[in-house]
Amino acid sequence: MDAAGTLYGQTTSGPHPGKAGGGGSVYALMPPAPGTTIWSETVLHTFPASYVSLRLGRGAVVSHNREYVYGMIESAVTGAFEVFQLHLVGTVWKYSVIYTVPSGLTSFSNLVIDSKTQSLFLCAVGTIRLWASPATLSTPGG
Repeated sequence: MDAAGTLYGQTTSGPHPGKAGGGGSVYALMPPAPGTTIWSETVLHTFPASYVSLRLGRGAVVSHNREYVYGMIESAVTGAFEVFQLHLVGTVWKYSVIYTVPSGLTSFSNLVIDSKTQSLFLCAVGTIRLWASPATLSTPGG
């Protein structure tokens, strides 16, 4: 959830209603306007069928400043786990892979953003991967 109360999530498989794809979607639920009770939904990204959204416990998405959303996805073709970034540019969410988890690692945590340092963390089998601030996350560091 971000500071405005928007909830972010990721479906596990299949196309989002009205969208092409089959590997799940990343979405945002915005709280109702004052005096109303209806939440609104926006699909930020829909993955092709060649991807499988992660199952419960490993597929959480995190957000930063309502402009960046981060999550993980698994390639159905290679089995590789990828950390992705969705960046809001104007009214369009731009998708990019910012890190590929080394092959063989299948036990890792959800992504976590440290609110004090604005760093993104992923822990995998005793290894901690740390990236710089979300503005520079397109260049992961070790």
